[in-house]
Amino acid sequence: MWYGRRPNDLAQQARVCGPGPSAVSRIFRYILVHDYGIAPCPADDLLTLATCKPSIRRSAKPGDWVLGFRPGTVVRGEMLWGGRVARVMTQGEFEQAYRGRPDALYRLDREGSFSRLNPAYHPSEREKARDLSGPVLLFDESISRYCYGQPVALPSELAHLAPIGRGHRVNGVNQGDPERLAAWLTALPRTKPVRELAESLGCHRTSSCAMSAAMPMAGLSHRVARCSTTASMNSGEENGTCA
Repeated sequence: MWYGRRPNDLAQQARVCGPGPSAVSRIFRYILVHDYGIAPCPADDLLTLATCKPSIRRSAKPGDWVLGFRPGTVVRGEMLWGGRVARVMTQGEFEQAYRGRPDALYRLDREGSFSRLNPAYHPSEREKARDLSGPVLLFDESISRYCYGQPVALPSELAHLAPIGRGHRVNGVNQGDPERLAAWLTALPRTKPVRELAESLGCHRTSSCAMSAAMPMAGLSHRVARCSTTASMNSGEENGTCA
């Protein structure tokens, strides 16, 4: 089911121009500490980044890449999501065009002020201001992947892209990396949502099966790899914390 209306021509509502012939695609990488299915949001197979990571949202342009990685000190380079920016929209345009979508959280009124549509998500004014300090990134649906808490290790030829520490990285990219990244992401199978994965593994309402490297989109951290009940996965914790 699609949330709200999907514009026939997003070019009229977003910046859709890709990099020019001489431009070089940048690859933004960061550690995704908490994954709640909101930032990024994979609803209806459209990957978007509307909240958190304002510095990336302010900087990234169509044609650039954004990759989020699992935290950890033992294994580096386990990607949780990645995609190529296709469009950039203002917060007001995004909410109007994708009304009802889980991450369309701020509505622009006639006076030019934004109202919070989900009071439980980022409830403080500081968090609201941080979310609104950057636009919304919409990713190319054909080449972007969200792993639903099931991280995928970078191939050896891209292992140098793995980030370390807080903040994001954009340097350290070798010539040809964007093309190698595009080929690798395109070849990755689309991951099943955790609910579907849980059902395929026999996780039902009364079961307590462990899922290796699987994280429900219910507000659990990546360090928790367990699905106790279907109800807990469906309910969720919406007051996420940005890394």
